[in-house]
Amino acid sequence: MEDRSQFVEPDWDAPLDVDAYLAAVPRAAMTKGMFFARILDDYRERYLKPPTRERYVGFKDYPLREWMELAVAATRDLWPQKPPREALRRIGHHGYTTFIQSFVGRVLFGVLGSNLESIMRISPKGYALAWNLMRADAVEVRPGSAILHLWQVYDFVDCYHGGLLEGVLRACNRSGRVRVRPVSLSEAYYLVDWW
Repeated sequence: MEDRSQFVEPDWDAPLDVDAYLAAVPRAAMTKGMFFARILDDYRERYLKPPTRERYVGFKDYPLREWMELAVAATRDLWPQKPPREALRRIGHHGYTTFIQSFVGRVLFGVLGSNLESIMRISPKGYALAWNLMRADAVEVRPGSAILHLWQVYDFVDCYHGGLLEGVLRACNRSGRVRVRPVSLSEAYYLVDWW
């Protein structure tokens, strides 16, 4: 059993060293076009021109670094009054719903409905499908709580992915909180509690 006292509330106001994250991304790291498309929708809703190509194909692979650069631009363009970590958290809120709207996401998660225990148990499969290098493990899942271990996660593991997990709770219409135990720029443990 994991020591829960080491998990803390994410500091959404802490400085974000974007250059360090970008420098750590392997060239081989890829993510799906659906995540780009979601950010482009946010640009279009605000009648802004995105700083990237205009179209991405949903389940096609694109360089993770390109997605990260678009996400960082979005923090400045779409949420200029928010600290970058908070803005990346907000982008993360849409990660799960974006994935489950895809055919593969519906197949993987659709049958589970709002059963958070089941969602957390199979979440490593979702991570593996959405990011080619990322690894995830559901370390502990029990009623009302889960601990996930994420590694080889180069796209802001300690802020974007915290928002993504909050988005899972929202999609399931559950209250809860997400705490983190960062290990490195590309590794963290998350404690997700819900009620």
